[in-house]
Amino acid sequence: MGVGENFNYAMAEWGATNHVPVDLFRQVLLIYERSPRDGGSNYLQCLAIAFWADGRMAEAQDAIEGSRKALIEGENTFSAWRYLYVDGDEFQQDLNSLEKMVVEGGEGPLL
Repeated sequence: MGVGENFNYAMAEWGATNHVPVDLFRQVLLIYERSPRDGGSNYLQCLAIAFWADGRMAEAQDAIEGSRKALIEGENTFSAWRYLYVDGDEFQQDLNSLEKMVVEGGEGPLL
Protein backbone atom coordinates (compact mmCIF):
# COMPACT_ATOMS: atom_id res chain seq x y z
CA MET A 1 0.00 0.00 0.00
CA GLY A 2 1.11 3.54 -0.69
CA VAL A 3 0.91 6.81 1.20
CA GLY A 4 -2.77 7.38 0.41
CA GLU A 5 -4.00 3.97 1.44
CA ASN A 6 -1.97 3.95 4.64
CA PHE A 7 -3.09 7.45 5.48
CA ASN A 8 -6.76 6.55 4.97
CA TYR A 9 -6.35 3.47 7.16
CA ALA A 10 -4.73 5.57 9.90
CA MET A 11 -7.52 8.14 9.74
CA ALA A 12 -10.18 5.40 9.86
CA GLU A 13 -8.57 3.89 12.95
CA TRP A 14 -8.35 7.31 14.58
CA GLY A 15 -12.02 7.89 13.90
CA ALA A 16 -13.04 4.44 15.16
CA THR A 17 -10.97 4.50 18.35
CA ASN A 18 -10.62 8.22 19.17
CA HIS A 19 -6.87 7.56 19.62
CA VAL A 20 -4.25 8.83 17.21
CA PRO A 21 -2.53 5.73 15.75
CA VAL A 22 1.00 7.13 15.77
CA ASP A 23 2.44 3.87 14.45
CA LEU A 24 0.22 4.00 11.37
CA PHE A 25 1.03 7.64 10.67
CA ARG A 26 4.73 6.79 11.02
CA GLN A 27 4.21 4.13 8.36
CA VAL A 28 2.79 6.85 6.08
CA LEU A 29 5.91 8.92 6.65
CA LEU A 30 8.26 5.97 6.08
CA ILE A 31 6.64 5.27 2.72
CA TYR A 32 6.79 8.96 1.81
CA GLU A 33 10.43 9.29 2.85
CA ARG A 34 11.44 6.23 0.79
CA SER A 35 9.84 7.72 -2.31
CA PRO A 36 9.18 11.42 -1.77
CA ARG A 37 7.14 13.15 -4.42
CA ASP A 38 5.56 16.49 -4.98
CA GLY A 39 1.90 16.53 -4.30
CA GLY A 40 -1.13 18.71 -4.46
CA SER A 41 -2.84 20.48 -1.62
CA ASN A 42 -4.62 17.34 -0.34
CA TYR A 43 -1.44 15.23 -0.40
CA LEU A 44 0.47 17.87 1.55
CA GLN A 45 -2.41 18.28 4.00
CA CYS A 46 -2.27 14.52 4.64
CA LEU A 47 1.48 14.67 5.22
CA ALA A 48 0.97 17.56 7.65
CA ILE A 49 -1.41 15.44 9.71
CA ALA A 50 1.04 12.51 9.67
CA PHE A 51 3.96 14.76 10.68
CA TRP A 52 1.83 16.19 13.50
CA ALA A 53 0.94 12.70 14.74
CA ASP A 54 4.65 11.82 14.78
CA GLY A 55 5.50 14.97 16.76
CA ARG A 56 7.35 16.61 13.86
CA MET A 57 5.76 20.03 14.15
CA ALA A 58 8.17 22.00 11.96
CA GLU A 59 7.66 19.55 9.11
CA ALA A 60 3.91 19.63 9.69
CA GLN A 61 3.97 23.42 9.42
CA ASP A 62 6.04 23.22 6.22
CA ALA A 63 3.53 20.79 4.71
CA ILE A 64 0.65 23.10 5.64
CA GLU A 65 2.37 26.00 3.91
CA GLY A 66 3.04 23.83 0.88
CA SER A 67 -0.60 22.82 0.83
CA ARG A 68 -1.66 26.45 0.83
CA LYS A 69 0.65 27.20 -2.09
CA ALA A 70 -0.56 24.16 -4.06
CA LEU A 71 -4.24 25.07 -3.67
CA ILE A 72 -5.73 25.93 -7.05
CA GLU A 73 -8.13 28.85 -6.88
CA GLY A 74 -11.69 28.00 -7.87
CA GLU A 75 -11.12 24.25 -7.70
CA ASN A 76 -12.87 21.96 -5.25
CA THR A 77 -10.34 19.94 -3.28
CA PHE A 78 -10.68 16.84 -1.15
CA SER A 79 -9.98 17.78 2.47
CA ALA A 80 -8.60 15.08 4.74
CA TRP A 81 -9.81 17.25 7.62
CA ARG A 82 -13.47 16.61 6.77
CA TYR A 83 -13.22 13.77 4.25
CA LEU A 84 -15.28 15.88 1.87
CA TYR A 85 -14.68 17.87 -1.27
CA VAL A 86 -14.68 21.54 -0.35
CA ASP A 87 -14.14 24.83 -2.12
CA GLY A 88 -10.92 26.78 -1.71
CA ASP A 89 -12.21 28.94 1.14
CA GLU A 90 -13.32 25.90 3.15
CA PHE A 91 -10.03 24.16 2.43
CA GLN A 92 -8.18 27.22 3.76
CA GLN A 93 -10.34 27.07 6.90
CA ASP A 94 -9.39 23.40 7.30
CA LEU A 95 -5.72 24.27 6.93
CA ASN A 96 -6.15 27.01 9.53
CA SER A 97 -7.69 24.49 11.94
CA LEU A 98 -4.90 22.02 11.24
CA GLU A 99 -2.30 24.71 11.79
CA LYS A 100 -3.91 25.64 15.09
CA MET A 101 -3.70 22.00 16.15
CA VAL A 102 -0.02 21.86 15.17
CA VAL A 103 0.86 25.11 16.93
CA GLU A 104 -1.27 24.69 20.03
CA GLY A 105 -1.07 20.91 20.42
CA GLY A 106 -4.75 20.13 19.97
CA GLU A 107 -6.24 16.70 19.45
CA GLY A 108 -7.49 17.03 15.90
CA PRO A 109 -10.72 17.14 13.95
CA LEU A 110 -12.22 13.86 15.09
CA LEU A 111 -12.13 14.27 18.85
